[in-house]
Amino acid sequence: MSIKMSYSKLTKIEYCPRLYELYYLKGFRSLFEESPLLFGSAMDLALNRLLLEKKKELTEEEKVLLQKDEYASFDNIWFAVKDKPMVVYSKKDYDASLLSYEDVGEIDAFIKANCKALFDQEEVEVGTDLLACVDSMIEFKSAKNELNDTQHKLIALASWLSMRSKAHMLLSAYREQILPTIDEVLEIQRKIEMTDEEGNIIEGYIDFIASFVEDKSPHIVDNKTSSKAYKDDSVRTSDQLSLYATAMGLDKAAYAVMEKEIRKKDPRVRVNVIRDNISNELITTTLDKFNNAIYTHNSGEFPTSGIEKGCRPFGKLCEMYSYCHKGSMDYLTIKERKDETRRSEETGAN
Repeated sequence: MSIKMSYSKLTKIEYCPRLYELYYLKGFRSLFEESPLLFGSAMDLALNRLLLEKKKELTEEEKVLLQKDEYASFDNIWFAVKDKPMVVYSKKDYDASLLSYEDVGEIDAFIKANCKALFDQEEVEVGTDLLACVDSMIEFKSAKNELNDTQHKLIALASWLSMRSKAHMLLSAYREQILPTIDEVLEIQRKIEMTDEEGNIIEGYIDFIASFVEDKSPHIVDNKTSSKAYKDDSVRTSDQLSLYATAMGLDKAAYAVMEKEIRKKDPRVRVNVIRDNISNELITTTLDKFNNAIYTHNSGEFPTSGIEKGCRPFGKLCEMYSYCHKGSMDYLTIKERKDETRRSEETGAN
């Protein structure tokens, strides 16, 4: 039976087949939303807007997007995140040094208006450093102490404001340091599909295809916001880029990397473009991985990979852990889908 497979699905099935089954086949979803995913979605739109300045022929939709600058494009998505109740922010999301005068005023006003719920006192004492209150509350949460709803909202507000400022700094660095290295953007958000002999489809979206000032050949390019620098060999070892390059018949690719950690000294934002060739050996290895993933899917057997590998992807406890090991649906829901939609997603049927 033919199915659809993507790089995201491949990543999950390699981490843990059980995670893949619960997420893609049974529709299990966490009630919480992770801040990096929401941040990444807003950044994607803003970078698309920025890249339009290097594209010669624009669609009508792209012309509309070009009417706003990249900062407004980011804010348009990010403001919708502000009042979401189930967003999980990490300790690294908050950086007081990034806050503007207006940001500090908004935090101060929230604390003064919610003093009783935050600190169990009627008002803030004169001279209290209100930003220090945020720091202490984040530390309190990091020690795995329980917070009430208002305390969570304070951390969420401070983190949201900090991340907004961080995004604007990253976008400025992209405009100043990465955009000048690009000669021409040929396509943005290009969908790819490859079909094998059994009718299985490998699909995905390329961030953009571009030529560079130093190399006019078309490159598959993926934008990345990362907590650390990418290695020099990251392009020539990337399954994702090799997949996209194969689909487009290209042999060159690049990462445009923005490091999310803002430094105290200049350059405060570090960005880098890594360009390289994609080898035939890597393409073969990548396609083998997809074939193995398709085989696992069709086998109908989805074991858990265990705590050492699959239960802590990216160093965090998997959202399905309680269900897999305890049968608990706490903080999980099942995505509602019509039978035909479910059949289509699971089998790749049209």
